[in-house]
Amino acid sequence: MRKNLLLLFCTLLIITSAGFFISSEIKGNTTAFVENAFPMKNADSPSFAAEIDGVAKLEREEDLDRMEWVRSLEVAQCQNPTASFDVVSNCQYGEQFLIETTVTGLGGADAVIVSDNMGSTPQTVTSAGTVVTFGPYPNGVNVVVTITNADDDSCKIQSGNLTQTFCPTDYITVDDTYTVEDLVIDVLIDNPCAQVFNITSSTGTNFAGDGTPGIGYFSGDNTTFPISSGIILSSGDVNDAPGPTLDTHGGGTSWPGDSDLDALASSQGSNNGTNNASIIEFDFIPYTDHISFDYLMASAEYGTFQCTFADIFGFFLTDENGNTQNIAVVPNTNTPVAVTTIRDNAYNSSCSSVNPEYFDKYYGTNGLPANANPVTYRGYTVKLTAEADVIPGQTYHIKLAVADYSDTSWDTAVFLQAGSFEIGTIDLGPDLTVENQNAPCEQSSAILDSGIEASDHAEISWYKDNELIEGETEGTIEIDEDGTYTVIVIYGGSCVVSDEIVVEFAPVPEFEFDEQEESLCGYDSIILDGTPMNIDEFPDMDVFYSWYFEGNEIQGETNSELEVSEPGNYVVEVTTNLGCEGSHTFIVSDAGFQVDLGEDLVFCDQENYELTAAVEGDISGATFEWEGPGLEGETGQSVIVSQSGSYTVNVTAEGCTGSATVNLQFDQSPQFDLGSDIFTGDLEGVVLDASPSNMDPDQAHFEWDFNGEPIPENGPVVYPMDYGFGVYTVKVYGDNPDCFSIQSIEVEEVQITCGVNLTANVDITNEINFCDGDQPAPYEIVFTANYETENATEDVQFVWYLNGQVISGEEGENYTLVYEEEGDYNDEVAVEITVQGCTDSDSLTTQILVTPFETPCTITEGISPGNNDGYNDYLDLSFLNNRSGIEKLIVYNRYGNKVYEKNNYSNEWYGQDKSGDELPSSTYYYVIKLKNEDPVFGRVVRGWIYVNQRVN
Repeated sequence: MRKNLLLLFCTLLIITSAGFFISSEIKGNTTAFVENAFPMKNADSPSFAAEIDGVAKLEREEDLDRMEWVRSLEVAQCQNPTASFDVVSNCQYGEQFLIETTVTGLGGADAVIVSDNMGSTPQTVTSAGTVVTFGPYPNGVNVVVTITNADDDSCKIQSGNLTQTFCPTDYITVDDTYTVEDLVIDVLIDNPCAQVFNITSSTGTNFAGDGTPGIGYFSGDNTTFPISSGIILSSGDVNDAPGPTLDTHGGGTSWPGDSDLDALASSQGSNNGTNNASIIEFDFIPYTDHISFDYLMASAEYGTFQCTFADIFGFFLTDENGNTQNIAVVPNTNTPVAVTTIRDNAYNSSCSSVNPEYFDKYYGTNGLPANANPVTYRGYTVKLTAEADVIPGQTYHIKLAVADYSDTSWDTAVFLQAGSFEIGTIDLGPDLTVENQNAPCEQSSAILDSGIEASDHAEISWYKDNELIEGETEGTIEIDEDGTYTVIVIYGGSCVVSDEIVVEFAPVPEFEFDEQEESLCGYDSIILDGTPMNIDEFPDMDVFYSWYFEGNEIQGETNSELEVSEPGNYVVEVTTNLGCEGSHTFIVSDAGFQVDLGEDLVFCDQENYELTAAVEGDISGATFEWEGPGLEGETGQSVIVSQSGSYTVNVTAEGCTGSATVNLQFDQSPQFDLGSDIFTGDLEGVVLDASPSNMDPDQAHFEWDFNGEPIPENGPVVYPMDYGFGVYTVKVYGDNPDCFSIQSIEVEEVQITCGVNLTANVDITNEINFCDGDQPAPYEIVFTANYETENATEDVQFVWYLNGQVISGEEGENYTLVYEEEGDYNDEVAVEITVQGCTDSDSLTTQILVTPFETPCTITEGISPGNNDGYNDYLDLSFLNNRSGIEKLIVYNRYGNKVYEKNNYSNEWYGQDKSGDELPSSTYYYVIKLKNEDPVFGRVVRGWIYVNQRVN
């Protein structure tokens, strides 16, 4: 109770709060709002008006603003339409259905719109009682139909989910009282000339202790079963065959199998033998060189036991020499048809599918609804055909057998289509008549086919209206006259079968003349009458009219008469519901004369054209007025034109004007360039492009030849890799095939060779030193791909690799590798070149050590030989000897006088002069000349040094 009160309170709160957000634009839709708030009320009833007043009073007490809003509600006129919906099966065309919607009321609107949720085109309905059909839809989809007021889409109704889960069906019926002779002769063969004898059978009723009838007649009328009637052979009781209950019980153990079926199963690797065999055998003499009959196999084994239980059957055909073949095989194979040789793993995933294209339907898990099954067996194959070539006149024996494999349960059946055992049946089909809506048209012909080929055992004669047609002795005949046609076939010189057919040729709409001239001169409009002169010959046929003006259909004009007010060519096409067609042309002019500018023309590489107005009739004193590009003011009967466009001439004589129009196009030959002959060793990447530069390639036509033979190319581009080396020729034209250009190019095979040698501009094995604490100087190595090619006509392409990875952006013949950080580097630099299919590569590996100098990078700024401590007594430059070598050291005093000099200096100066005497303590200046460029000091070093001779 609390929940209900809370819900009511929230509902009223939402309704009243909504008023503050409603604009004046919804005034015309207040009925929809009020009916939603008070759904059981009628907007036109007095009690409803009283209740609205009550709400208004309540709102006035609580909130004057909301009271004003409620009182302003205007009752709309919108009312919901009404309709009924029906699901209609459309299973004769597949697993599908239709929805029929009957609009029973428009709800006061002038029209309603009917639509669905599946994308069908909406239909507008303007009167009650109209039926709208949507579909077809595949079984199982949910369809919702909506009917909306065309003036106010707030008034609408919807159906619920409408669907059909499966195609409605009756179940087959079975009759086990037929004799086997009746089943073979009257049901399976049904041919009065059939020579059939020695008919025998075996089934459960032949064995004491069982009594199961495994042979019978079945009818599948009004069901979805693929065969309408015929013989059923089952490994169980045929009376259990009607659907939808699953048949699993089988026959008894006293009902044996069959040795031929045992051998057939063994040939497929199944050696457990068969049980419950139903067999029909008979001898027959064929009249044709090919026999056939239609059948399908159904089995309860499908699904659960389709992987291993090879319930099997066979149609064993034996000739006079004792040669036997099984003709119940998977199409285009010698594999016997069995549960294990035609199956779909969608219904049992334990084993793979085998020939699933020949499996038709399964009822049960993952399949169709079980109660939609017209038979008791879970699944069945598509309708198959057993056939064999035979010799007419010889005696053949056939054995039709089916059995369970290994056990006696979960039955299998074979259904043989009635009348399908084809050993010489004729059927000319239904009469070809106007009443049957299948009559051929006059001035045409029809082919009658007996289905029999003439042979030594089949003599064929054709008759028309009971008179022999001389010379017609084949199985087909072409006719072009009304009549009753009869075919008589004499089999074996004695047995006669025949069939006849009535053929009518439907009349074709006819006109007295192909063309008719009419004039508008003196009239605003005239009536063209397209009624055929033989209209009386179509009393039982519908006649349809279509009108065309200057080749374009006039939409909506479907009557026999047409009112016209514009000169030109009008054509009426008259067609009957049998497809018989006639046409008539009306040439309507403005005057009592005809003006003609000829056909539309296209000129190829022509600069101008003389256009002349040809006039038929009396045009004395006529004047000419031209319209078209560049013709302003032209008044002669002929003009010279040079531009593409539409040209019109108006000819006036004696108050009447006639006119004619022509379209002229000045075309150019396509301009394109296939280029020079191509010499290459590899066709990959070679493209021939004939795209014209002076027209849109999409508007051009291309005809290609290769070595003089056409190739299936119709575009501007051809890839020689698809055809090979040779001469390619292309013809290109635009709208005018006579305005074309032709070019040829030869693609010749040559041997392309290439090679590459990778070098570096500096030593790639080196030690790069730097002063500790400083940034190493960059060490650049420029690698160069030195290449050679022969017969190449294209540029070489380069791909550089560093340690096996492509170096992005490096596509030239040089690559620079820079070392500028401390480290021990071993990098492989490789280059690959490619040109016209030829590829070569080379690589180098660097060994670069970037490390600080082991020796100092600075020269001391002072020595102290006078303190007798044995440290810093000499200017020690021996580290330079190990690096660049010292050519000479020169020392100067502060006055610029040279006081010391030594070649190949190392560590000899301790503050003495060139005589060996001790120099006074002071600052001295030096110049060091190096033998080689030093990475730190270069070739010459200048600096100062303080000599301390004081003794501490």
